[in-house]
Amino acid sequence: MEYGIFNDEGCIVCGYWSRAEAEAAVAKDYTAEDEVHVAAICPDHEEQEHKNCEVCDAGDDAEDAP
Repeated sequence: MEYGIFNDEGCIVCGYWSRAEAEAAVAKDYTAEDEVHVAAICPDHEEQEHKNCEVCDAGDDAEDAP
């Protein structure tokens, strides 16, 4: 699974191959005021978090609609 650094707007840095690598980059390059976090990246939508992908959720909702 690939990891990225996210803010409220989405992925700002992608391409980390481990959570530890992404967390090390956050510790090195960001402060608490930056309000960033590490999360797994959606395999289909690189700009979205895997567990909270807005695009995948939209697709699921569309399929359930009458």
